[in-house]
Amino acid sequence: WLLETAAARTRLPLRGIWLGALSATLLLPTILAFVPRASVAGGVIGELTVAGGAIGDVGAAATQPFPFGMAWLIASLALLLFFGISWLRLSGARRSWQPDSVDGHAVLTSSNYGPAVVGVVDPQIVVPAWVKDLATGARSLIIRHEGEHIRAYDHVLAALAGVAIVLQPWNPAVWLQVRRLRLA
Repeated sequence: WLLETAAARTRLPLRGIWLGALSATLLLPTILAFVPRASVAGGVIGELTVAGGAIGDVGAAATQPFPFGMAWLIASLALLLFFGISWLRLSGARRSWQPDSVDGHAVLTSSNYGPAVVGVVDPQIVVPAWVKDLATGARSLIIRHEGEHIRAYDHVLAALAGVAIVLQPWNPAVWLQVRRLRLA
């Protein structure tokens, strides 16, 4: 949040800050799992043992009892299923959208979706049909706004955020960082 505040004051893009935080949240435990731990007088640095279990041990997730690992897998699969169904529904709706042009910009026109950017590999702007009835300035603003999302690769960031949530659905830091990334 401190970096976001500083970046906002200097008018720097905020997306990179939250993408970096999200990446660190996902990658740091993985990297630390491969770092050898130093031994000191028969103990291990970086690990606190209480009542026969390790607290703070990065590698402990792999040795957690079966229910925790199974809950993680079920939550990840449920989110993957949710995202898959959402993608299928959007793909089905996309078939009815018509290629069109608004003020010289290629768009897809729908009856009730948009304004938005759809697609990760080949992003396109989708607008509801009523956008064509707006004044030129309002139409231009909508198209420029959605074009900025494409130029900033927000469609790719949204996909990466979805992957992060599927990988660590139990992690509140990931959910918070994804929310802040989407707001940025």
